[in-house]
Amino acid sequence: SRGLGDVYKRQPLGYYKVFLTDTQIEVEATATERASFQRYIFPQDKDGRVMIDLHIQAEYDYKLFDVDVNKVSDNRIEGHCRQISSRIWGKDAEQEYVVNFVIEFDAPIKKVGGWKNDEILDTSHISGEELSDAGLFVEFDTKKSPIVQVRTGLSYVSISNASENLNKEISCLLYTSPSPRDGATS
Repeated sequence: SRGLGDVYKRQPLGYYKVFLTDTQIEVEATATERASFQRYIFPQDKDGRVMIDLHIQAEYDYKLFDVDVNKVSDNRIEGHCRQISSRIWGKDAEQEYVVNFVIEFDAPIKKVGGWKNDEILDTSHISGEELSDAGLFVEFDTKKSPIVQVRTGLSYVSISNASENLNKEISCLLYTSPSPRDGATS
């Protein structure tokens, strides 16, 4: 979606705010070294959707060598993505790493689905190897609550460490802060 450009330019360092004009969604976000906090304000006339895209545009393309993402509760997604980037440092060098993550929402997930390559799936669990694209989407009942807040933790070691990083770095924002810029610490 296109954003209203001047909205985020005047924000303090470490805080991002934009109004997505195509979807009429207001987004606020902030991050620490290994965690982030986002707030989405959705229009109340349709369900809100958050995409968990494991293959985003990047300077150096990468392959999704091994993916496993799962909805583990009404409010939580966990997973890992093993990525390989070819020819970053030279013609025969590859960069390989695993990103482990946990994502917590303050609203219950109403619907979940996903995709692998060009196939859209009605599932709460995505797994696969050597994929060109993959991810999950989660939807929320915005008639009940148009504001959905999200905490995300990352680790290159394990999902357990991603959860630990989330609780250490974004614990002060347990969905009570009036704005993401008011409390993220690293």
